[in-house]
Amino acid sequence: DPGSRRGRLLSEVRRIDRVQQVIRRRLIDELETAISGSSIVTLSAPAGGGVSTVLDQWMRHTRMRVMSGVCPDFTPQRPLAAFSRVADEETAALIREADWRAAAEALVSRFGSGDQLVLAVDDADHLDEASARLAAQLLAVSCRLVIGHHHAPPTNPSLDMLIESIETKDRSSVEVHPLDEAEVGSALGDGTDPGAARVATGGHPLALSMYRGSGFASIATAVLERFDRLTADGQALAAILAASPEPVSLKLLDSMGRPWDTHGRSLVKSDLVTVTDDHVALKHDKIRRVLYEEMTALRRRFVHAEVLGQLTDTDDLTLSMHHAVGAGDVDRIIALGPAAAEQAAALGSYREAARHLENVLAYEHSVPEADRRSFRAALEQHLAEAAV
Repeated sequence: DPGSRRGRLLSEVRRIDRVQQVIRRRLIDELETAISGSSIVTLSAPAGGGVSTVLDQWMRHTRMRVMSGVCPDFTPQRPLAAFSRVADEETAALIREADWRAAAEALVSRFGSGDQLVLAVDDADHLDEASARLAAQLLAVSCRLVIGHHHAPPTNPSLDMLIESIETKDRSSVEVHPLDEAEVGSALGDGTDPGAARVATGGHPLALSMYRGSGFASIATAVLERFDRLTADGQALAAILAASPEPVSLKLLDSMGRPWDTHGRSLVKSDLVTVTDDHVALKHDKIRRVLYEEMTALRRRFVHAEVLGQLTDTDDLTLSMHHAVGAGDVDRIIALGPAAAEQAAALGSYREAARHLENVLAYEHSVPEADRRSFRAALEQHLAEAAV
C-alpha cells in the first residue's frame, strides 16, 4: 500500500534525525529582551548557523502573538512571500488597490493589535518588495518585527529599505553564536567526543548535523559524500529538490514518475531531507545550494525542464518562471513572463515585475516588435515605481 509505505518512510526520517535540536535558552531570552525593547530586531548567523532553529524556538517560547513567514530563494522573489501563511484574499485585494495601510490594519485586526504583536520573517535575505512594503506598514500600526537572515547577504534593496525605515535607536540585533562544547555534547550524545566535534565543525549547527557518518572536512564534502551513496533514483530526486527553493509536493513527484515512497528510501537514509505528510525538501538551503552548484549547466537545464513539464500555465507563476528560466525554455519564458510581471506589480513587487520582464527581453529576438516596445515601457515604469 503506497500510503503505508509513505508513512513508514516518514517515521524513518524522524527516527534517524541523529542530531537533536539544542534548546538555545540564552539566545531565546536575548531575543525576547531585544524585541520587547525595539521595533525591529535582526537575528543573524552564517548560512546554516541556526537562525531558523532559534527563531522557531523563540516563537514556541514567547507569549507574544506572532505572524510568521519565510522567503524562499526565488529570483525574482515571490510577491508577499513573507505573508504567505497569514495573508488572505482581503489583504491581497487591498494591496492591489494600493491601500497598504488598510491591508496592514486588516492583518492586525485578525491577530490582535498592541505591542504584543510580532511579525517574524525567516530567510529575509530573499525578502520581496511587496513583503517589505507591507511589513513597513505593520510597523507603523503598532507591530514589531523580527528578521532572520544570514551574514553578508547579497544586496537586497527591499530588506535594506525595511531596516532603514526604522530609526537606529529603535533597531537592535542578535547574533546566533556557534554551539559551545556543552551544547555540542547535548546535540551529538552517544559518547561522541564533543571537544573533537566542536573543533572539526567550529560549533556550526548545520556542520554538526553532517559530522557523523562522513570523513568530515566541510559541509560541502559531507553533503557530496552522502549524495554519492544514494541510489540512482535517490540522486534524481535530490537533483529535483536542489533545483526547487521551496518544498516539493509528493503529488508532483508522483506525476513525474518519481514517487517518493519507492524512489526516496536512500534519501531518507542519507539524512539530507525533511519530509512532511505531503511535501519533501532538502534539510537546509545550504545543502540545496551545494548540490545545485555541483550540477553541470546542462544537468540543471534538464532537471528544470523535467519539473516544468508537469506545471501548466495556470500554476504558480513564480514557480513556473523559476523553472522556465532554469530550463532556458524561451517559449514558456515569453508566454509566462508578462503575466508574472503583471501579477507582481499588482501586489506592489515592482522590482520582481521588472526582473520578469528582463527575463523576457533577454530573448527579445523572439518577441514581436510591438510587444518589445510595450515590455520595455512597462519595464521602465516598474523600475521607476521601485525607486520611489
